[in-house]
Amino acid sequence: INFPNLLFALLGLIAGIGSCIFSLIPSLNYVGFLLVLTALGFSGITLEKLTRKMDTVPLKILAVAALILAAVGYLLFVFYNSRMPGSGSHA
Repeated sequence: INFPNLLFALLGLIAGIGSCIFSLIPSLNYVGFLLVLTALGFSGITLEKLTRKMDTVPLKILAVAALILAAVGYLLFVFYNSRMPGSGSHA
């Protein structure tokens, strides 16, 4: 396993976990969104580097896990920002 690829996969995973955590904190949810983008970038770079390479399944799993965590972080960000005061119908 190539060390730079492992580093990118782990950074993507850490950013994905951080995006889920920070998206739950109202005052830091924009940091969570930035971590979503960071996780997407690192995992995308990792998967691009590993295209058509054998024996890289663990790194691909880490990169896909980072993508899933980034998606969850993004959904949390959208959910918690959609409940802002003043939004919605005023019936």
